[in-house]
Amino acid sequence: MKAFPADCEMQLPEKCKNKYGGIAFDGTYFYITCPGSYEIIKYDRCFCTVQCFQVPRPYACICYDSHSDCFWCSVNNCTKKLFKLDLSFDEIGCIPLNLHEKCGGSITGISFDCTKNCLMICLPKFIIKIDTQAGKCRRILKRNCKIWNMGICAISPSTAVIEVGSCRQYLSFYTESFIRKHRLLLPKNYVAKAIVFVPCGFQGLQNQFYILAVKQGRTVVLRWELPYCDMRIARCNFDICPEPPCPEPPCPEQPCPKPPCPKPPCPKPPCPKPPCPKPPCPKPPCPKPPHPRPPKPQHKSCASVIESVALMEAALSHILNAEGEKLQKIIAATDDVDKILSANKIINEMVINATHLEIVLHNKLVAIKDFCVEKDDCKCHCEKPPYKDKII
Repeated sequence: MKAFPADCEMQLPEKCKNKYGGIAFDGTYFYITCPGSYEIIKYDRCFCTVQCFQVPRPYACICYDSHSDCFWCSVNNCTKKLFKLDLSFDEIGCIPLNLHEKCGGSITGISFDCTKNCLMICLPKFIIKIDTQAGKCRRILKRNCKIWNMGICAISPSTAVIEVGSCRQYLSFYTESFIRKHRLLLPKNYVAKAIVFVPCGFQGLQNQFYILAVKQGRTVVLRWELPYCDMRIARCNFDICPEPPCPEPPCPEQPCPKPPCPKPPCPKPPCPKPPCPKPPCPKPPCPKPPHPRPPKPQHKSCASVIESVALMEAALSHILNAEGEKLQKIIAATDDVDKILSANKIINEMVINATHLEIVLHNKLVAIKDFCVEKDDCKCHCEKPPYKDKII
């Protein structure tokens, strides 16, 4: 499967102290959260800053509710509540989440389903549907240990999910009954964090989706046009779009001008006798291009293994960072020693498992070291190494 390239890449200004969190669209503007600086930044369609809102909590995931004309947000490492915000980002309510402990992990994505007036919540191993009126939760998808959910977007009645599995990132499209219908491979030089659907037309484009991603430490926004024509899109998705301006009346018809009188044609000069044709020069034979040297198969294999190890290291860093933030939150929220020790025990088990995985990754690199470095190329490697990163 080939990677699906983005139609456009827009780089965001690095205003947040840490990193951007989630992205939402209300039909006119984009809203991106900054958990580290307790901010929500408002952008126009060209991602120029319009306004910056200070908020009381480190909101991470965000979505726009077109029925209630409000926003729903989650807080990092908190799976007990969803917060309801007005258009000025003041808290006006919340929904308690009675999630089982086995659901685990923090919320990685929120989206609003306009056909059923409910919220779709994405956890690393589960996707849950929540009724905004009754506050009831219902699990609709459970993952195996090889796939992780990183973001969700309701394109009613379908759903798009950012998935990570086998050291690759995918964008999967599910039907209303949550049967996977399409799957796209995302470019490997991006780390996708959040996704939002934009049905409103802009610059001649319509039915686009935007992905908030990280590329070489910089936050960018990637834009794609929906590539599938067989996906049904409900009418309520377009309710957030502003009404187009009234078309201008057509110009009144004017009488056609009479054509001018035709001028008599000029007399043609006599045709000159053509010169005797010269015999064509013989064409030299085309030189055959040299045969390209085929790439060595072991180089491709080594690159794939090293790339898989790098992606696993990135995933481990996110997991360890989340565990550290979880412990800090528990210490700040309670003084109960038993609760702190219990949480520390769980985090220690996670760190031990991560250490075992690090040993496996190290052994994998050691195992391919002799296979990737050939004896005939030792001299070249000593003079000028082909790779910037050394294998330890």
